[in-house]
Parts: sequence; structure tokens; C-alpha cells
Amino acid sequence: MNLSVEHIILSWSKSGLVIIFMTIFTFGDSHSVHPFDKLPYVSANSIGSTLAFTIGRDRLARLDLRKFPVAEGDTVIFSFGEIDCRCHIHKYINATTTYQSIIKNIVDSYFEGIKEIVAPFTKLTTYIYNVVPPIEVDTTIWNNPEYPFLGTNNDRKKYHLFFNECIAKNCRSYGYGFFDIYDKYTDSNGFLRKSDSDGFIHIMNPQYHNEFMISQGIYDITLRKKATLGEINPDTIAGKVLMGLVHHDLSIRLILETGCGNGLGATLCCVIGAVTRPEYISVKIFALDISKLHIALSLENWKERPCSDMIEFFNAHISKLMIDEEIKDELNVKKFNDAATLTVRKNIDLLILNGEKFCEFSDYQEASKLNPKYIFVDNTTKSNRVLEDAQKNGFSLVFENAERHGVALLKRNG
Repeated sequence: MNLSVEHIILSWSKSGLVIIFMTIFTFGDSHSVHPFDKLPYVSANSIGSTLAFTIGRDRLARLDLRKFPVAEGDTVIFSFGEIDCRCHIHKYINATTTYQSIIKNIVDSYFEGIKEIVAPFTKLTTYIYNVVPPIEVDTTIWNNPEYPFLGTNNDRKKYHLFFNECIAKNCRSYGYGFFDIYDKYTDSNGFLRKSDSDGFIHIMNPQYHNEFMISQGIYDITLRKKATLGEINPDTIAGKVLMGLVHHDLSIRLILETGCGNGLGATLCCVIGAVTRPEYISVKIFALDISKLHIALSLENWKERPCSDMIEFFNAHISKLMIDEEIKDELNVKKFNDAATLTVRKNIDLLILNGEKFCEFSDYQEASKLNPKYIFVDNTTKSNRVLEDAQKNGFSLVFENAERHGVALLKRNG
């Protein structure tokens, strides 16, 4: 399963919560981080001090996007080449080998490497970031012994410019976008403008990166989806507990939720917890509700959203039948009878009893057979029987709060 995003950003507007699913990723040397990491809608990923030459040589062995939360439809931006220009090209120039031939061979191979790296996907939008402008440095006073500045300042400026010329040409040939904002960051002499830098080789001001992505439609603020949150949401204590639990306990792989509502309550909190984990581990959420309307809303709310592949919605319950005390009225009985009975054949890691008060205890009884590590209970004032029974049968109460008529988290002993 491919997760489609690494982070979900939440921000408030007058019309309610705006959920922005980040689908823009950068990969490369340190320039893939600086200053992309200052843009909240970008997931910046450095793979170390890697050369464009190395990408051309090692390809998938050096960078495999399937190990990252990238999915079809996402945008990927690659940033390699600055170290080649600064530290390597000059030393291979001789009487028969020009810098132009060296750079052309590197860039041609680099693009073949990128072609192989994106090949496992069919719907990625691919951009190649320009090599950033070089800096002026007096190497007679100081040089970096590990990553030395080779050639004069003007030599390196020629290397950078020709490298970008080759990138532009190959982007046209391969059908990739050229992320070209080089001139936006040069001073009057053609070197990196110090006021936009970290005082060294990195750009720190993301202004033109942001402007470029908006102008090219890579980031479109109008495509943010507005939604009404569930009662448990990222701004509630219960929501924070779920997000934190799924985020920190990497052993949680399979989640069963009863009473998912519109899909933007506990379900969303679990997704946020999963995709913000420090290490990518796939998670599957079985989200149940006996209301056909709720399932229809959930499917609509998650339609075409990144991360939807983490969730399977079911108009179903897990309990085999409603016990007498849970039968409240004919409508609930009809919903229960019309919904399917879901059979889960795997042990679950987290059980969320959320909202289906008229069959919560019977759901708990049936789901307990699936050996859950955690049980999250919503509305404990009406579900106190679950707390009592679980604590008599191998669970300890690890969290309880009076919010929203009471929420609690239990963990299996041992």
C-alpha cells in the first residue's frame, strides 16, 4: 500500500477547517531541504550529500520513491548537481576533455537515473530543480577540506550555468518540468545573493520557490478541500490522544473503528497519526458504521483525497447481534439488520468504539476476540460497562478524560 502523503496540515478559516493534503515532495542533496522546508505544503527530503553523477550511476539503488509516502498524482522535485559543480567537475578537465563534455555526460546519465526512479509510478508530475547559483569564495584564505571549492569563482559559475542549460534541454526531451528560478537569486555579478542565503551555499528565502509553484500550478491554494470535522477531531483531547498513539506506537498496523460517522473524526485523527510517523510503516483502517448515510458521507469526504487508500469504509457492524439492552428503537434495529456483519480474520492493534452506543458492548465483545492491543472508548458515561469488563479481562486504563461525556484508552497488559 502506498501512503499518499507524509504530513497533513490543519489551518482554520472562517468557513471552517481547511485540510491541506501535502502532495509535493523534494528529494536530493541539502538544496532539496533549504529553503523548501520553510514551505508548509512541501515535504522536503534530503538523501545526503549525493551527486547527480551518483543518481545516474546507482539509480533506484540510491533513491527508491516507494520507500517514501509518495503516491500516484503527487509532484516530485529532484535537486542534484550543486556538489558536482562545486567539488568535482574541475578536476576532470584536461587538454582533451572540456567541462561541457563532462557536464553533458553527467546530466544525461542523471536524467536516465531519474527516469528509472519515477518508473514505478505512472501519474507523477516530475520537476528538476536548477543547480543554485554559486557563491564567491577566496580559496586562498579558506577552503572546505571535505567538499572543496575547485576552480575559480568564474569557472564554477560557468559550470553552474552550463549544468542548468543541460537540465533545461533534458527536461524538454523527457517531458519533465524545469524548476528554474536561478536568476531570481543572483546578485549583479551572477553569484548567490547573500541576503537570501545562509551566508554560505544555501538559499534560505523561499519567496521565489513559493511564487514559482503557485504560478506553475504545482501548489494551488484554491484546491484546498473544506470539510466539517467529526466530534472527535485534531483539536479535541480525544483526537490528540489518537493522533499521538498512532504516531508513536509503530506496532499499530490494523485499526478497527466502529461508528465512523462522516469519516473526518477518529478516522482522520488516525490517518494524521500514521502519516506523521518518523518512519514509514503502512497502516490500514477498517471504518464501520451501520448508517448508510454516514458511509456515503465518508466516501464523499475522502473521495480523491490523498491517504484514502489507508481506509476501507463498510456499512457494517462487527457484532453478530444486538443484545436486549442495546435495542433502543425500531430505526436502530432496522439500520443494524440492513448493515452487513463484517468478519475480520486478522488480529487488530487498535479498537475504536466510537458512537454506536446501541451495539457498543456487543461490538466490544466480538472485537475482543481479535486480540486488540489498545481499546479506545468514546462516551464512557454510556459505555462504562466496556471499561469495567476490559479491566477484568487483561486491560489497564491508561487514559481517561471527561471531555465529551468521557473518553478512555485501555492497553492490554503484558
